[in-house]
Amino acid sequence: MEAIAALLGLGVAAAAPFVPGLRSVAKAVVKGGMAVADATATVAAVVAEEVGDLAAHLRADEAAAETTPVDASDAGTAAAARAEDVAAPSGLAAAAAGAEAPLVAYELTDVHGVGPKSAALLQAAGITTVAQLAAAPIDQLKTILEQAGPRYRVIDPSAWPANAQALLATPPPLPKAFDDSDLLQIDGVGPKTAALLVDAGITSVSQLAATPITQLQAVLDQAGPRYRIVDPTAWPAKAQALLPTT
Repeated sequence: MEAIAALLGLGVAAAAPFVPGLRSVAKAVVKGGMAVADATATVAAVVAEEVGDLAAHLRADEAAAETTPVDASDAGTAAAARAEDVAAPSGLAAAAAGAEAPLVAYELTDVHGVGPKSAALLQAAGITTVAQLAAAPIDQLKTILEQAGPRYRVIDPSAWPANAQALLATPPPLPKAFDDSDLLQIDGVGPKTAALLVDAGITSVSQLAATPITQLQAVLDQAGPRYRIVDPTAWPAKAQALLPTT
């Protein structure tokens, strides 16, 4: 029995470093010759107690992990990272988002003072864009008009480059409500020519859109030499473009 107790004591001693409560039992078994039955019961009680304490400790750690508040700075960093991931566009989306809005494509006739026929002369001379007109020397413009014949020699192109530059530098106007009675909406129609059209019975944009060019030219010719250089060729098309679509 002493030998069995000694062997049991050795086993208990081997486990004692891992289960603190067995140390005193191990000493008693080895040194005092504790009875096997008593030693077995004592060891079982100690082991059960240590296992219960270990389980309780693990449950407490799990509960603490679940209830421990997250540091505010960590939470903010994580939230910011998630927001950045959501907000960051991917490849094509980023390119589309960063792409600039297309520039307005102005025509030469959009430049104040340049009519359709003058624009055709400029294009034939190699000046095809508003930017080129803005950079063109005035002497070159005068030469183009003089070579076109006596009808164009009375036109003064001195302001064309400045007008073209101002057009390029001015953002496109916001659309406004359509007014069928406002003939001044038509590019090339000024207050005096609008008054001539009204006197001739052309009182609206829709009427102007349906008026033959020959009739418009006759109205201008009857107004005297001052209006004979005005070219109404593009007025009907520009009026038609202003009409609201249905």
